[in-house]
Amino acid sequence: MKIKYIWMLFFGALFLNSCIREDYFGESEYANIKNILVSNQSGNAVINNDNALVVVEIPAGVDLSKIKIETLELSSFAKSDVNAGDFIDLNDEVKVNVISENGTARQWTIKADLFNI
Repeated sequence: MKIKYIWMLFFGALFLNSCIREDYFGESEYANIKNILVSNQSGNAVINNDNALVVVEIPAGVDLSKIKIETLELSSFAKSDVNAGDFIDLNDEVKVNVISENGTARQWTIKADLFNI
């Protein structure tokens, strides 16, 4: 019985020591938009990480003043000042601030590219 108890303590200590702390690799500095889908969008958005620019293709004739963000995927643990479900006005370029996990801020520009059907 005593040996069984010692083995249980040994494996329990081994198990607890094998846990990795979440901040072991440090906090992420990435503040990128990885994917976006807006209402009436045709095709995939063109995302330029170097220039922090997103271009969404929308058919001509669509009311650009009430475009709903259907999906917004950011870098891991990043946050932005707009979220899925929010409405944006794409008559002009929209500025979106994305904050990384470590607090690095990056301003993105979202604009519409209109095309005729």
